[in-house]
Amino acid sequence: MPFPVPTLRRAARASVVGLIFALPGLAQSQSAAPDPSPISAAAAAPASVPAPSPARDADTPNPIPRIIEYRLPALRGNIVTSEGDLLASTVATQNLVLAWPSLSLVSTAEAASAWAQPEIARAAQWLGTPPPAALTDDVLQKLYAYRRFQPIIVSESLTPQQIAAFPASGLAQAGFALQDTWRRSYPMGDLGVHLVGTVKRTQARSRGPYHQGEVGYSDYKGGSGLEEAFNTALRGTDGRMTIRTTADGLPQSTTIPVPPTAGNTVRTTLRTRIQQEAESTMKAVPRGAMIILDARTGDVVASVSRPGYDPNAFLPAVSPELWSRLSEDPARPLLNRVTFQQQPPGSTFKLVTSLAALRAGVLDPNDKFTTNGTYKVGNVEYHIPDEVGTYAYREALAHSINIYFFRLGLMVGRDNLVSTAKELGIGRPTGFVLGDAPGRMPDEAYVLANHQRSFGPGDVTNTAIGQGDVLMTPIQIAHLAELIANEGAAFEPRLVSAIEDGAGHPVQEFPPKPEPVFPLPAADWKTLKSAMQAVTEIGTGVKALPDGTRLSGKTGTAQVGTKEEPRQIAWFMGYVPSDNPQYAFVVMVEGSKKESLWGADAAAPLINQVFSVVYAKRAVPIGAVPDTTQNDGAPRPQ
Repeated sequence: MPFPVPTLRRAARASVVGLIFALPGLAQSQSAAPDPSPISAAAAAPASVPAPSPARDADTPNPIPRIIEYRLPALRGNIVTSEGDLLASTVATQNLVLAWPSLSLVSTAEAASAWAQPEIARAAQWLGTPPPAALTDDVLQKLYAYRRFQPIIVSESLTPQQIAAFPASGLAQAGFALQDTWRRSYPMGDLGVHLVGTVKRTQARSRGPYHQGEVGYSDYKGGSGLEEAFNTALRGTDGRMTIRTTADGLPQSTTIPVPPTAGNTVRTTLRTRIQQEAESTMKAVPRGAMIILDARTGDVVASVSRPGYDPNAFLPAVSPELWSRLSEDPARPLLNRVTFQQQPPGSTFKLVTSLAALRAGVLDPNDKFTTNGTYKVGNVEYHIPDEVGTYAYREALAHSINIYFFRLGLMVGRDNLVSTAKELGIGRPTGFVLGDAPGRMPDEAYVLANHQRSFGPGDVTNTAIGQGDVLMTPIQIAHLAELIANEGAAFEPRLVSAIEDGAGHPVQEFPPKPEPVFPLPAADWKTLKSAMQAVTEIGTGVKALPDGTRLSGKTGTAQVGTKEEPRQIAWFMGYVPSDNPQYAFVVMVEGSKKESLWGADAAAPLINQVFSVVYAKRAVPIGAVPDTTQNDGAPRPQ
């Protein structure tokens, strides 16, 4: 059915009637894009049209055409969660505008500017803001000279409170009005911002002489995230509007022979409640990332990168000041750390070393290894006083005993370790729809090119515990957790499940993409998964265990920075529930310079908080769980 034409709420004086932008109404729902149904082409004409003013010399050419055509940019469709909650939408909004008086009241551009400035100041006082800096005398004079068929936009996108207060403000009697238009909106603010993305303005309304091809309101395209990747699907089709003016250049009538239409809806795999809980949990982290995958499909159900930003601040256009602040911030809020922050994985990489050892047949879970806290590799001797004792594999992984994995890495051998890691996807992107960094798995060629030496035993031992040159992104580690949860089966991470039309019917679907299976005997998977469960029951990950839910995982702490200014990266990854995995996850917390940070204390409790809510259990107070070990795999400073 046709939707009502937005009206310009006019001043009492017929001589100050403003331009009516007769655009299609916007039907909002939580799963449908703006309804593109056509409306009547003809807009209501002004109540009366000012007669040509005798103040203008008849011989003076009028720079305003009698017929003006505007392109009405297509309306962008919605981006929604898997349940249909709005992440991005196009909404009807209202601008505060001031219509020009007739030439009988102001006969020159200078007089028009002098008339407008005090009126604009009055409106600004009502809004509680400074007068718009952009509306200088020079700008106002140009607008009057070339565009007096359009009202002056004094303030864009008024708040609901301002709109409700307008009728009693007295501004209407002074010639002000509310003008309907459209704007992009992110109703959940910064929730999922690094995935949803932003738009950027490609064409704004002109202020100079009219030229063909102008827009009736600002046009946008995707600037980042899903807004950019699915720009074509989200964008509808352009419309066209015709304005007829009087001999004095004031508006006479407006018609819309071709209304703009709305684009399609992009349905994501994000689950609203889990995303909200992940966002809430990560608010306490100055710099970090969390991603949760559906282990059965590879769906991204939650993804958070900290710090973030509010995409609504990019509208109607991002200011130079805001862009400078965001792009120059050392915390890099524009960076999606989930997909593009490559860090040493620390002791989470011991799972890769374990898989390589199981495949090579050199890991006997019953074999016990005794360490006195030292281990010599070539001319280098490691001293780790906390690691004194006798350990079988399960206890070694649970307590993240570095010396055990030094030895295991050497037993695996350089080539087996490298080939297994590469088969598991380390060193190449995951195929994520928004792109991701490849990480890095060093090999002989890399070490020779970058360090001018062979990939020797010291490199093997460093790599075996996730240090040295190896780098991974959070999404790669979550993908590894998914593969282990499924005993070798994994899926390409999926963020978008479908593109839908305005009626909710799929236009294009994106089914899960299974990846080649990583084969191991069932007994080997049992060995690995039993040890990961021990991590949260007796080891470094006890603070991750939600009340009443069995969870398997691995902590990690990576050393980065320099000797003078070291930093630590805290990790916790795994899957839940242990016996029937539903979710695979990782959380990463970046420490500041010289900050003492461990995966057991800084990362694991964050997972406890999220999954205690997801499974509707009471979160275990962080301080109530005894810290059974201070070692989560990072060598201690000597």
